[in-house]
Amino acid sequence: MAVAPNTLPPEAAELAATHRLGALQGTFTPKRLNKLLFALYIFTTIHLLAIFVIPGVLFFWWLRRTPDFSRRQAAKRLHLFEHGLMVHPQSGDGVVVIRWDSVRLYQNITQKIINGIPST
Repeated sequence: MAVAPNTLPPEAAELAATHRLGALQGTFTPKRLNKLLFALYIFTTIHLLAIFVIPGVLFFWWLRRTPDFSRRQAAKRLHLFEHGLMVHPQSGDGVVVIRWDSVRLYQNITQKIINGIPST
């Protein structure tokens, strides 16, 4: 989900200026669950807690990874800039800054040959 490109927190703007990332192109937020799936998760959690305490607690702990059940996950953003990106990692704290000139792409190209004929 993209947010207006000019909404950048001051600490993120300072970090982008430090790493010379250029102009902000866009900001993306974590994807939220739809209402039906959200209701299903709540229903499942209540029933697991009512029947089995330990599976219910484990299921609720697992739900904390989604932005619908965790404010910390919902606050994470990906800021896309002209010369790189700034992202909050899925686990842990802090911000990771990556410049496009420091990124390398490694590609393993293989060709499948059947009876001496290349296939796609």
